[in-house]
Amino acid sequence: MVFIMEFFRKRWDSDRSRAAPLFRSPLADIKAAWKLPAIRWLCFTGLFLAAIQLSLNAFAVTFLVEETGYTLVAAGLALTAVQVAGVIGRIAWGVLADRIRSGFTALIINALLTALSALATVSSHRNGLSVSSTCCSSFLVSRQWVGTACSHRQSSNTAPREKPGT
Repeated sequence: MVFIMEFFRKRWDSDRSRAAPLFRSPLADIKAAWKLPAIRWLCFTGLFLAAIQLSLNAFAVTFLVEETGYTLVAAGLALTAVQVAGVIGRIAWGVLADRIRSGFTALIINALLTALSALATVSSHRNGLSVSSTCCSSFLVSRQWVGTACSHRQSSNTAPREKPGT
């Protein structure tokens, strides 16, 4: 993969500044993000959506085994399906963000659908819904905040022009 990517490097790095430092304080970027309200809220949104993603990832198998009676193998297969759904969803949400030309709007839709999917997953064993399908739908939605939040078009409109890369 690295060798394939090397063919595109010149085009991707065409605007690269050789004077840019390779190492700098990570706190400088945090301070820069904190000064811009739109970026600050984007960081908080990412924090909360990451918490949802990590919680679902960490407890999916335990939930399926303890609450719904899945075997460990079946729960592991469901987690595999959730990961595959995450890959598909990440691409789909990126396409949606590009089509509607707003990463923030896609992020809001994503957050609302994440909340609904989480509620559906929790209540699925009471309502007779397939737990694995609701887990997959949750991951189709909840894991995609990264690509949606980092929409190039939206980030370039929000970041200051005089400090590229911050």
